[in-house]
Amino acid sequence: MKKILLFATIISVLFSSNGFAEQSTEKFDFSMQQWYKNGSFDYYLHYSNSSQVLSKVSAPQRQNMTIFKMQYNPTEKQFVRVQYGATGAGNNGRGYDLDWSIPGSSNVTDYGTMDFYGKEKMYTIDLGTEIGKSKKQVTNFFVGWGSNKTYNELRNVVYHKYNGFDIGNVGQDDNGSSLDGHFYGIRFGIESNYKFDKKLSLDSSLILKQLNAKAYGHWANHTPAWNWVDTGKTWGYDVNFGLKYNCNKDTFTSIGYYYSHAKANNIDERLDEGTSVYDLTGRIDLEYVQHGYYFALNHKF
Repeated sequence: MKKILLFATIISVLFSSNGFAEQSTEKFDFSMQQWYKNGSFDYYLHYSNSSQVLSKVSAPQRQNMTIFKMQYNPTEKQFVRVQYGATGAGNNGRGYDLDWSIPGSSNVTDYGTMDFYGKEKMYTIDLGTEIGKSKKQVTNFFVGWGSNKTYNELRNVVYHKYNGFDIGNVGQDDNGSSLDGHFYGIRFGIESNYKFDKKLSLDSSLILKQLNAKAYGHWANHTPAWNWVDTGKTWGYDVNFGLKYNCNKDTFTSIGYYYSHAKANNIDERLDEGTSVYDLTGRIDLEYVQHGYYFALNHKF
């Protein structure tokens, strides 16, 4: 309830009656962006009451993402912006599963590599207003809501170490094991456009996010299969830098770099082993990183 009241208060400030009294531009901006993305989604399980990691699963996130953005500018200073992005449903890259099953020891006891097949989706909605303007620079503040989801199925699993012994390359049948994640919540951002000349400018932005973090695991190499759900809260951030070139007054292209990071530490897990259910309090870390170069085409109409 506190988050909803805070969100509503900020919206009322951004879109006050004074702001909407200005002349409306009634302009839409449409953008299509290709993000050449890398990253990872990592799961850590700690020993009880210890900083030592018992298990780590690292799922690469190496698929390109296509992002569509629509922005409505009711006045010269205010805007409403919606974004949606998705990758394909292919191979995200080869990751690994590591275990340190001897308490107090740094020796790896179990080690396997595997391909992670899946997809990622994101959406955001932001409400913003201009907070500063000069001849060369415009600065905006915005607040909104965002969601990032990642779906990862394990395939082509090969284990190289088991119970502390090297076992070579032992394959495992594809059995539908998966590790999915979801990070979502309120976001606050500041963005700036600095003009070098009439054609070329620099876009930059910094976004802070108050997030709910979740993960869903299904490990089918156990009989019965293990299932777990992780839940917690954290802060994340996004950073963006890009060069924009105006082809004409309504069309421009841009190229830049985008980085996103969130890590939830000491969150909770409910583990269902089929015969018993365990609550692992404060023993899980979840880390979600996305980064890469992008190219975008934008048009106003």
